[in-house]
Amino acid sequence: MNRKKTVLLVSPYASRLGHGAFHAQRTLAAFTRAGEWCPILLTGRGFSQRVRGEPLHGDVVEMPVDYSLVDTYGNALEAVRWGLRRARLERALLRGVDALLKERSIDAVLFLDGDVSAIYECWARNSERWPGVGWVVAHSATDFYLSEMSVRSLYKWWLAPRVAALTEKAGATILYCTADMRDDFCTRLHVSEQARRRIVLSSFGSDEDDMRLPKDLARRELHMPTDAKVALFFGLLRRDKRPDVAIRSVAGAPDDWWLLLAGEPYSYRRQTIERWVESAGIRQRTRSILRYLDEGEVRVVFSAADVLLVTHDRPTVSASGPLNMARSYRLPAIVGDTGSLGTWVRADGVGFLAVPGDPGSFAAQLRRFGSMSAAELAAVRQRIGEAARRHSFDSVVAHYSRALEIATSFARSYW
Repeated sequence: MNRKKTVLLVSPYASRLGHGAFHAQRTLAAFTRAGEWCPILLTGRGFSQRVRGEPLHGDVVEMPVDYSLVDTYGNALEAVRWGLRRARLERALLRGVDALLKERSIDAVLFLDGDVSAIYECWARNSERWPGVGWVVAHSATDFYLSEMSVRSLYKWWLAPRVAALTEKAGATILYCTADMRDDFCTRLHVSEQARRRIVLSSFGSDEDDMRLPKDLARRELHMPTDAKVALFFGLLRRDKRPDVAIRSVAGAPDDWWLLLAGEPYSYRRQTIERWVESAGIRQRTRSILRYLDEGEVRVVFSAADVLLVTHDRPTVSASGPLNMARSYRLPAIVGDTGSLGTWVRADGVGFLAVPGDPGSFAAQLRRFGSMSAAELAAVRQRIGEAARRHSFDSVVAHYSRALEIATSFARSYW
């Protein structure tokens, strides 16, 4: 009888970010349902607590590394310090890959997320020692066009060669982006035709089932009026996500719109966010939850909202975790038409597009959304449900499985 193949899923973000935990937990379940690969998840301390109340499938190994995002930064020096701390933590966690390859019979390693420099070092350290193992690296292609601080030289001289080496020499690459951005990625990094054929495109996954709680129940739990219209901004409050645009958008919308700000300050201090809300004049119409939200709390905030605001303005953005999570809650979105985001929205018909970085454009779309009839809203939610089924975690894991087969075949032929 053939032994079931084992894949080691590596996800530092599963213990650090809301969407990372959501993605890892659902991916484990989908791999288990598919039955082709036996999954092991390697992550940091606290993952099990972050998805408490949700069933866990497969084996979970938590390294004694604490990724909790308790740090924020408000200037360049603090950003550099946090970046160095994060890199140290990821290197410590990835030492668990070395240990598990020694202890267990593992056929392939799939990096679901993480720092590319740390991934490169882990791959370089282990690929020759374990020649039969397939290596797959998943990332948003355009994450590497600009560093966190937009220092182009750092990308050019440090990150780009490592991303290129992984793309050329690792078994397979999964890109969370559209075909046109894949082509741009390959052109910029001079990816060979052979390596290009080992690239698999995917989206982030969504739950096929409607995960919404009753809206009135969710609003009461958040102490928000049940008759208001609620725009949600969810995720890390980071510079490129432009939380300031979300705040000013609601300030420019009719007075029956409320703002629900949910997520950890990252590029900004809490006081800065609160000051923006105050100066916009919407303190009485804002509910702020400026911290990490566990799985149950995430379900509440998405269920309470009428629409999601995705205010990215970076032209290189290729995917949005909150936008994909919104599909699980049949939640329409107003999205800045930048990078690949506009392509996803147009293809799936899941919301409305606004001018990136323009609060007035987002406010206009809030007014448009608020004037829609019940029948029009029902049609939008039906399209979102259809998109959720197309981008289900089962379909995403099918893409992963394809990449794993490519990687294991490549490992056998390469060595």
